Amino acid sequence: MAQITVNGISVEYQLHGPQDGPPLVFIAGMGGAGSFWAPQLDAFIRSYRVLVYDQRGTGGTERVKVDSIEQLAEDLIALMRKLDILDAHLVGHSTGGAIAMVVAERARTGALSGAVCQCASGRCLSAPGLGLTQADPSAAGARSLRANHIAVLLSA
Repeated sequence: MAQITVNGISVEYQLHGPQDGPPLVFIAGMGGAGSFWAPQLDAFIRSYRVLVYDQRGTGGTERVKVDSIEQLAEDLIALMRKLDILDAHLVGHSTGGAIAMVVAERARTGALSGAVCQCASGRCLSAPGLGLTQADPSAAGARSLRANHIAVLLSA
């Protein structure tokens, strides 16, 4: 994994897949190690430029206190900007889904766009281009996200 300094800390990350592929960011749950996503990588790295990273205080990233989901989202936004990822699909597991929602919310203000996020609720909408099926588009959270042009992926 590579190291980069963002948001005042050293963050460990890996990029996989073709450099010209659409960016896809995997966001782990609490504990935040990028290695959590290893079983999913093969399914996506042929078509997507996949970013996995260790969150603040986890794995190879600097061991510093985590204050909030918003702070973890700011770390990810800073990492994406430093890596020149201005537009990406976001896939989060558990707490990673919460981080994805904060990042996606900022997409409405022009910080990022084209976000896809997965929540721990088990509800989902289809994710165009990712080969994921539709499950329950009537969920209140899904309606809110859909209104902001964000799709929700089903929890594994």
